[in-house]
Amino acid sequence: MRFRQKEFNESLKQEIHRKEMELTRYVESWLPRFQGLFLQEYKVLDAGVEKDGIDPFQPGYRSSLVVSICDDHGELIDLHNIPIWTCERLFLGLPVTQNLPGSRLVGDLLDENLQDIQQELQAYIEDFIDL
Repeated sequence: MRFRQKEFNESLKQEIHRKEMELTRYVESWLPRFQGLFLQEYKVLDAGVEKDGIDPFQPGYRSSLVVSICDDHGELIDLHNIPIWTCERLFLGLPVTQNLPGSRLVGDLLDENLQDIQQELQAYIEDFIDL
């Protein structure tokens, strides 16, 4: 769901933080159930919410749920990324780093609910285990 800068408010910021915390708690409960399966195959499963930036309403802020699968040597085998919130400056629909005249600040918020994300992660792990 896309938001324009004039829609940035405290309520939206709380919603972003709520989704980040909700997914962090879910991953902390979800991860131990599947780590045992991956240890048997000498693979490492890791997941968490990663954030770039401090203020969700500043360009460059990104938060996402990242699931990584590595081999026993630490080499990345597969990566699954679910963006939660991304804030960027656009000029004529293209991302820019400078505040150009006519550029706009926009944010994209994950509009899936927790159940949809749970199903997506479950399907991702099951597909990977079947490989």
